Amino acid sequence: MEIVRRRVLLGILIALLAVGSALPVVRNSFVQDDNPLVREDARIHDLGNIREILTTPFWPMGGVFGHHRPMMTLTLAVEWAMGGGAPITFKIVSLALYAAAAIAVFLLALELLPLTWAAVAAMAFAVHPVHIEAVAVAINQGELLIGIGYTLVAAWYIRMRRTRLPNWRDRFILAGIVLIATFYKESGVVLPALLGAVELLLLPGEPWRNRLRHFRPTVLAQVLAVVIVVAIRGAVLGDLRGTFTAEGLEGLTMGGRAVTMLGVVPEYLRLLLWPASLQADYSPQVIVGTAHWGSAQTLGTLILLLIATLAFRLRHKAPVAVFGLAWVAIGIAPVHNVLVPSGIVLAERTLFLSSIGAMITVAALLAGVRPPEQPRSATALRWAARLLFGLVLVLGASRSWSRTQVWRSEIGLWTQSVIDAPDSYRAWVALGSLMTRPEHREMGIRFTQRGVDLFPNPAVMMGLAQSYQGTNRCNVAIPIFAEALRMKEYAPGRAEYLSCLTWEGEYDRAYEEAMQGIRTGRYHTVYRTWRRYLETLRQEQPPRHTKFAPPALNEILAKALQEPGVNGLYPPLPEHP
Repeated sequence: MEIVRRRVLLGILIALLAVGSALPVVRNSFVQDDNPLVREDARIHDLGNIREILTTPFWPMGGVFGHHRPMMTLTLAVEWAMGGGAPITFKIVSLALYAAAAIAVFLLALELLPLTWAAVAAMAFAVHPVHIEAVAVAINQGELLIGIGYTLVAAWYIRMRRTRLPNWRDRFILAGIVLIATFYKESGVVLPALLGAVELLLLPGEPWRNRLRHFRPTVLAQVLAVVIVVAIRGAVLGDLRGTFTAEGLEGLTMGGRAVTMLGVVPEYLRLLLWPASLQADYSPQVIVGTAHWGSAQTLGTLILLLIATLAFRLRHKAPVAVFGLAWVAIGIAPVHNVLVPSGIVLAERTLFLSSIGAMITVAALLAGVRPPEQPRSATALRWAARLLFGLVLVLGASRSWSRTQVWRSEIGLWTQSVIDAPDSYRAWVALGSLMTRPEHREMGIRFTQRGVDLFPNPAVMMGLAQSYQGTNRCNVAIPIFAEALRMKEYAPGRAEYLSCLTWEGEYDRAYEEAMQGIRTGRYHTVYRTWRRYLETLRQEQPPRHTKFAPPALNEILAKALQEPGVNGLYPPLPEHP
């Protein structure tokens, strides 16, 4: 009874640590991707839209790149109904899920470690600053839910396998969990690997061939669930492709992606073990895609070799620590980018699941440290360890507390992001896009120009050119339009380009660009209108700064924008990540 009471009290303490470290999040507004997917997404504003929620992409404008996460969208719709769209509703739910995740880690750790060390793992998890991105953004609740679900499933599976083999009811339940989790987020596919690690590392005594034979039906049932998800996804999106490729990985072969991700390994280690420095974006120029070997790749290789050696040496002496390492690798696997590139190179929210394994590994290694034989030395060491761990908890909770306030508002988030990651082009562009008031417009253009200088994304360049055009600086806009169109064709942007060329009196060049627009096969009515208009201007040669666009162009543009594919020539910017 005393043990039960201690577990309950520790569980309450762990939940309080999680809530306390992230509590300021309840004052935050919608930020980042919550704006298009929660505040502005009409689908989730009425629970009567369930059919649309279940049968449309997660990102409505993303097309085949828009993901299909119907359970996540449905969860957001329920939360919207609960609180009438108030941000605090979503924040309280995220906070409650975070506390539940910390308790789930405690329950899993109790299956693997003595009570004291299980509490150490869960407390460290509860105050871990890398979790704040998952807690602060409502659409990241999928990370929290998968973390909770899979941690509890692993704990249940370990306890069950110590007494019996799974039956078909167990297998179908596990398959159903995979189905639901993968409809929350694609990383839900990792459950078979996590349970495989349990079988391989935590259940000695039975020959591995026998364990594999018994485990095979369990895996096949879960694989069937994933196949069903893929089939439904393909039907909804019209394509079986996973997602767009992160900008930092574009143009790289598998070998180049492997070299690039080796350089990310030190970042994984830092964020999991000492996340003092955090940032909302790791876009190109922060992590640079490369096929060339450098110091980061050497360090990443050494870290992997050290971990592999540690796992091999400890596989019999400390299987729980090795299981934790396997959990970390499995958690990262969906965004490893080597075999199949994903839409991100690194994002802190994607480490939520992996951090569970990291904390279990640390606790397991510490639990294996033998204290000195002299009682006095042992007592002093225990007190020193307690004080050190208390300091770690204070530092973690303090960093988490301060980090939640970075996510309070859009302007605060991106202002801090350009401080945290001054080489992030996306941070500069996002900050520039917020400068909409007339007195701030020039500052916004300068910020966007800074982003383009860091990384010439054609979609951003087109927006920058249009900003210059809107402030009567077509002479500056023209070369930016031209470079953006050289990189990627974009029909509406080319039409704006023609207006600038016409305004500057470059009628022959504008005519050639209009003909190029016709050859693209898009925006037919607009480009034919421009061609006729420019044929007249080439003959008349009116003075510079007197002609801008054909009459009634706005009406023609409005109709042309309805053409299929006109606005889908660029893939969407990667989600934040």
